[in-house]
Amino acid sequence: MSDSDGDDPEPLTRRQRKKILREEPASALSKDERAEKKQSRRFVYKKFAQRVAAIDVNVFKRVGKTRAEPLSGSETFFQEAITEWRELNTAADFISLCHEVNDFSGSLPLIIVHAEEIVASIRKRLHMSMQLSLSGCLGLLVGLARDLRHEFMDQMPAVLEGLGDLLESGGDRDAEVMEGVFETMSFLFKFTQRKLAADLPLALQITKRLRNQRHDFVRNFTAEATAFLFRSAPDDEAVEAGIA
Repeated sequence: MSDSDGDDPEPLTRRQRKKILREEPASALSKDERAEKKQSRRFVYKKFAQRVAAIDVNVFKRVGKTRAEPLSGSETFFQEAITEWRELNTAADFISLCHEVNDFSGSLPLIIVHAEEIVASIRKRLHMSMQLSLSGCLGLLVGLARDLRHEFMDQMPAVLEGLGDLLESGGDRDAEVMEGVFETMSFLFKFTQRKLAADLPLALQITKRLRNQRHDFVRNFTAEATAFLFRSAPDDEAVEAGIA
């Protein structure tokens, strides 16, 4: 038969199908489909530069007020951090870290005596090869500094060196890791604020490596965090000593 009315229509190309789907009116979609389409728009891929620009290292805003005592069931903030992060992070390297330091977490005197050993255990895991453990490791550092306060100053140089090692092992190419590093730094500076702000030359000395990193955004983040200490200086003499 020559009558074309009986012929099967030609199949649509992939491009034509996509065009039809794009032009489909919202009213033609079900309620669930419209909700799913709206939700999918929220998860837009951000370029590395956009994620870096979104990092906020404002110490005052990030840290805010903190509790004076650990939660019920924990004797120290470090012990609280171990309990919390063991539930959130099940990476093998982090679990092994918890086994190494858990016996030191039960009291402040134990933490003070073993602080150097604890920091050494954490520091050797601050590397991108152990990326899955990093959030937990940084969380334990914050808990440790929260317990030790000014006593943490003895460990601060080694900790900041460890953060420098992490950035140089590839952390400065991962926006999430960088945010974790500078959030941790914000807490460390907050908990040692009185000591560091009173000795700004020391603050500049121990942050020198981070302030001289290869990427300008890392240098800028470090400068912003360090500026918090200058704003917290007890008097003009302390500031002048810092910039001398």
